[in-house]
Amino acid sequence: MHIAAMLILTMAPWMSMASDEAPGNKPGWFKRAFGNLSWNEIQLVVDTPREASAAVRQNIRYAEDLGDTWTGGEETWNRGSGDCEDMAAAVVEMVHKVGGEASIVVFRPENSGAGHAVAIGTWQGRQWVSSNGFYYSVKSLDQAKTLVAREMGWRHGLIVAEPVDTARMANTTVASRQPSSVRIMLP
Repeated sequence: MHIAAMLILTMAPWMSMASDEAPGNKPGWFKRAFGNLSWNEIQLVVDTPREASAAVRQNIRYAEDLGDTWTGGEETWNRGSGDCEDMAAAVVEMVHKVGGEASIVVFRPENSGAGHAVAIGTWQGRQWVSSNGFYYSVKSLDQAKTLVAREMGWRHGLIVAEPVDTARMANTTVASRQPSSVRIMLP
C-alpha cells in the first residue's frame, strides 16, 4: 500500500470528527489547520482583532471589483476574494462578534475622489488598524493616516479620514493597491 493511502486511511477518523462537531463548538485542530472554515466556523475561532485580520489576510485573496461594489463580510468570505472595503467589512464583522469596537474608515488625499478603506477600532484600550488584512497597533488617527499614506504611496498633501457613510455619500471611489508582503514600519 502506498504511504499516501495509508496516511489518508489513518487520518480519516480525525477528519470526520473535525467536520462532524456540534454547531456552536469550535472546529477541531485538524480542520483549523488543514480545512477551509465556513464563515460561522471562523467566527467561533477568532478572539481578537489581530486574529480577525490574520484570518482575512490568509483566506481572502485581493481582487479589485468593477464599479466599487461593497459586500459584507460573509459574502466576501464565501467568495474568497475582495478588495479593501470588502476585507475591512469582514474584519469589522468578526470584531463585533467578539464584542470589540470597530468601523470602516476611508482615507484619501484631501483633493482626491479616490481613497482606501480600512477597519479601525479599539481593543482593550489600544487603537488598531487593519488594512487589507494586515494588522497594526496605532497610537492615534494621525499615525493611522501616515500608515495608509505610506501603504498607498501618497506622498504629498493632507490625508482625510472619513467614516464610510460620509465617503459613500461623497461618491469617493475606494481602491487599494494589491497588498504586498512588505510590512510597513511606523516611526
